[in-house]
Parts: sequence; structure tokens; C-alpha cells
Amino acid sequence: MKFDLLTMMIRFFYSTQSHWRTSLCLLPLILLAAQAQAKLSCQDLVKAKLGNQAAVTSAEEIAPSNGSPARCKVSGTIEQTIGFEVNLPANWNYKLLVVGIGGNAGTISDTSLGWKRNYATATTDTGHKGNGGDTSWALNNPKGELNFAERAFHLTTITAKEISRQFYGAAPQKAYFTGCSGGGRQAMIEAQRFPEDFDGIIVGAPAYNLTGFHFAFIWNGRAMFPDPNHLSQPIVSNAKLKLLEAKVLAKCDAIDGLQDGLLDDPRRCNFDPAKDLPVCSGTDAADCFTAPQIVALEKIYGGARNRNGQLYPGFHPGVESGWNVWLGEGNPGIKALGPNLSYAFGEGFLRYWIYDNPNYKLHQFDFDKNIGDTQAAAKLVNADNPNLKAFQRRGGKIIFYHGWADNAFPAAATIQYYEQMQRVMGGQKKTEAFARLFLVPGMLHCGGGPGCHQADYLSALEAWVEQGKAPDQIIGTGTNPARTRPLCAFPKVARYKGSGDVNNAANFGCEEAKR
Repeated sequence: MKFDLLTMMIRFFYSTQSHWRTSLCLLPLILLAAQAQAKLSCQDLVKAKLGNQAAVTSAEEIAPSNGSPARCKVSGTIEQTIGFEVNLPANWNYKLLVVGIGGNAGTISDTSLGWKRNYATATTDTGHKGNGGDTSWALNNPKGELNFAERAFHLTTITAKEISRQFYGAAPQKAYFTGCSGGGRQAMIEAQRFPEDFDGIIVGAPAYNLTGFHFAFIWNGRAMFPDPNHLSQPIVSNAKLKLLEAKVLAKCDAIDGLQDGLLDDPRRCNFDPAKDLPVCSGTDAADCFTAPQIVALEKIYGGARNRNGQLYPGFHPGVESGWNVWLGEGNPGIKALGPNLSYAFGEGFLRYWIYDNPNYKLHQFDFDKNIGDTQAAAKLVNADNPNLKAFQRRGGKIIFYHGWADNAFPAAATIQYYEQMQRVMGGQKKTEAFARLFLVPGMLHCGGGPGCHQADYLSALEAWVEQGKAPDQIIGTGTNPARTRPLCAFPKVARYKGSGDVNNAANFGCEEAKR
């Protein structure tokens, strides 16, 4: 609303004081006009009055460079402990994109995906400082755990919308969330517990069952390091993982009709380490597997369990060479936390979330006796409620994606949630009207691997929310090797049409999967 119109309305208000009823009727319009005029400059955002004990600590103008737009970068805190960042591009598209953070959080995520496309963006460290593999912040810190579990992103979203309103003079017309791994769990928490926050949500490889997720880490950590006194080398080396992958592909690559190094549905690969791997006749050798190595692999493929049954799904076969950092020898960057990522996350969770004991050891946990110790944490942090009716009723849309070759935790867990959601939400068709799942052959955890792991989920979500165009497929791009492939809405898979370049998505169609 232009200033001359505002001035005219105010003057009219005072000129009609004798007609007080007319004046009172016009007052809300005048206040609305004044609100629309109230814009703060980037530098003045440090003076912004915000709710939830939020405060802006810095606001700086960032000049355009290398194709990136000019923007105002805002940093601040909520309740003095939850750090947040908001980016406000000069040529705003009237939308907000909130970006989740993986692992145990503790840092500010890169939100350039959004502000490079003229979204206002926001993210948070979830209330503590540290690297994503460190869980020590949770020691005797119930408020910190609550912020991490659900509060930080909800409060940051409210704060970001208000900062946008004060800077642009208008609130965002649409709000979206995107996150993978821990960020996928945050996305699902938003849909389940705060359905009014977002119009569309992208959920990547979600660690939604965080306690089950850590059961898998503990289980796999012990499978690879059966002796707690020898943590320098896993029982299956990285070199053996490459050999294992070669044996899997030799048996299963052609099942989908195309030998391309990808399994379009690894559930069809009936790989049995005891039957399909060469067994060493004596001592360990480079071209065979010892009996203890085969036992370890059977545990990893089989998944965490106790005397009552399955606790968490096992890994899918297909890109075992990608297990190295999570299940294999790890890398130097995480050795201070544990021998590999699975071991480090599993032990950290037990020490600081469950037992508040920095000296607790991974091998102390008893899957038959100690599962109950995790129930309080599960209730707080797990995003496993399949009832999304409140989010659905307001027109919200969700895109799930997960790599079939995920090397942190398996796609089977996300499939389990999605199928449970279908049962609660009234069946496949009713669920697909607002939520769709895309499984990516050959993709590791949140990206990487030989599959087509890069895809524009945000544009697909926008088209669904804003134009009603539900995505039947999304084109994925691979870099090693270079190729494109349609990513099909579950349960369909991409099938080669029989002619043309097998690295070109145009030569594939989405068909019902065969089991």
C-alpha cells in the first residue's frame, strides 16, 4: 500500500471525528496500511521486536556475487540458546524455505539452495554448539534434548516468518521445509506436531525412528567390532566390502533386465553371504571370507533384533563399497568419537541420551533387557506417528525420498513408515493425493553413490502445492557415471524401454515393480 494512500486515510480519519462510528470502522484498515508500511532495513533488523525471547544479534548486507543475489544475512538466538540464521534475498519470491540439519546438529546448515532461488531461508543449530557426530551436549540436558527433538525448528520457523514480515512488509505466502537424515526427522516432526507451519515438506532418508536408528548403529557396531578391546580394525575391511559388492552385483545386477551397476529394487536380490561368498579354507585371504566375517555380514543384512523379533530393518545389498565410513574402517575425522560412524553414534546415544554416563560402553547394552530404557527418549524424539490428517486437511504436500543403497540406515525403514501411513490415511490413493515416496537406486545416505542421486525435489513440490501437479516421476542425475534416470513414485520403478542410450532418462518409463 503506497504512502500517499495511507496519508489520505489518516487525514480522512481525523476529518470525520464527528462521525465516530465511521472512524472506528476505518481504524482496522488504517492500522493494516500502517503495518504494511513498517519495513526495517537490513541493519535495523537488530532492533526487531520478536516473540519467543528471540533476538537478532547481527544483520549484514551481502553483495551479489557469482550469480548469487544480494541478500540480508541475519543471525540471532531464541531463548539465548537456540541459534538461528535467516537470509533475505533482495528480489524475494514471497516464499520461505527452512532447511533441516543432520546428525546431532550443533551447526548452521547451508541454505543457499533457497536464497539462490530468491526464497527467504532459515535454519537453526537446534540449541547447542558442536559437530554433527557429537552427542555429549545431551548429558543431563533435558531442555536441550527437547529443543533438539521438536522446539528449535518450530520456533525458528515462527521467528523467520516474523523477520520476513518486518523486512519485506509482508509475511511469506508459502512456506516449505527440506531436510535429509536428521533433517528428514525434523521435517516429519513438523508435519506431525506443527502441521500449520508449512505448505510443503521434503523428507529425505529420515531418521524418524531415532531410537530404532540407534539400535541399528549399536547392532552393526558390535557386528563389525565383536571384541570391545580391539577397535582399530573392523572384522570386514574396506577391501573386503568392495569384493562383497562385486559378488552381489554378479548375482543380482541383471534381475531388473539391465546390467548397469544398479539394483532398482534390492529386495528382489536374494543374496545370502553363507551361500554366495567364497569361504576361506584356512586363514583370512584377500579373495575369500572367514566364518566370523560371514556372521558379521549376516547380522548387518538381517538387521537388529532380540528374542521378541525385529527391532530395525537390515541393510539392502548393492553398494557395499559405500559402507566404509559408516560400517567399515571409518575415517580419521571421526576416530576421536569411535572407530566408524555407526559405532560413534550408537555409543554416544547410549552415553548421553539414555544413561547420562560418559563412561558407558556400546557392548554393555543388552538388546533383550535394556530396550525399555529407551522408551522415554523414543516418546520425545521419534517422528513415527503415521497420522498426518491435520497436515493433509490444510492442503499440505510431502515428498519422501530415500536411497536404496543408503549406507547409514536402510530404505526399508522409510517404506515401513509410508505403508503404515497409507493404512492410517485411508489407502494408497488417498495417501498419494498428498504424500509420495521416491526411492533412488544406487544412492547412498542423502546423496552420492553410482545412482542418480541429484534431483530437484523443491521444484516438484512447488508445482504440487501451487499448481496441483502431483509428481509421478522426478528426473534424477548421476555423476559417477554421468547419467539420468526417472525416479518413480513408489511402488513403481524405472524400466528400460529396450532401445536407446541406457544413461538417458528418456529411454525409461515408470512401471509397477515386480517382486
